[in-house]
Amino acid sequence: MSSASHAWTEEEENGIHWHELSPERRIHWTIKHGEPGSKWGWAVIRTTYNPELHKHWESFKEAIYDRTCKEVAKSDNPHITDSLEWVFIEDPKLEGASLEELKQRFRSWVRAECGETAIDIDTNGAPLGSRYTYFIEVDEESLLSMMDPSGLHKGHVKIIRGWHDPKPIPPGEDAVDEFENPMFEDEDVMKIRTTLLCPEFYDELENEEMWWLWYSAPQGVVRPRYDFYSD
Repeated sequence: MSSASHAWTEEEENGIHWHELSPERRIHWTIKHGEPGSKWGWAVIRTTYNPELHKHWESFKEAIYDRTCKEVAKSDNPHITDSLEWVFIEDPKLEGASLEELKQRFRSWVRAECGETAIDIDTNGAPLGSRYTYFIEVDEESLLSMMDPSGLHKGHVKIIRGWHDPKPIPPGEDAVDEFENPMFEDEDVMKIRTTLLCPEFYDELENEEMWWLWYSAPQGVVRPRYDFYSD
């Protein structure tokens, strides 16, 4: 489940270093040396059940999978599509769910995937890898953003750190207004372009420190450093 870069040895002897590998090749290595049956891809939680937006949700699911496969097919490890699994969590009870409720649902899914005794997830500081550290939220704003003629290319979703809990406010202190001073807000949510739902960004977040290189307060939308998809 954890990041594999520190254990990379097989091809260093041939002069190939971890940072020189393609994202798809790093994903392949992580899957190969993970638990049997390991998958890659994020869990996506739907939090709007407006009937008028249902077709856009279905289009989103299909497009994300197809687009990921298309990108992987152009790489040096096209077979990692065999272990690709986007997990779409749908439950009308999650309509307008709070961030805490979403995190609890995500954690339940991780425990079901990994086993309750596999790791003390709440207290053990061991990295869980991109799949089990972050999840995607698709709310009404997200689906509406995908109704633009350019579709997914200009749409956005939220990515959330699933195991990060807000620090309690010390007695006698007031909560900080995140809109007045975003430097002090709880930095567990980013709003990102849907074009970042791709192997490169997934692989970058295998290293949890990369979150801070990408992080932007959720009032704005984080865009790719370049267009991963040109068509």
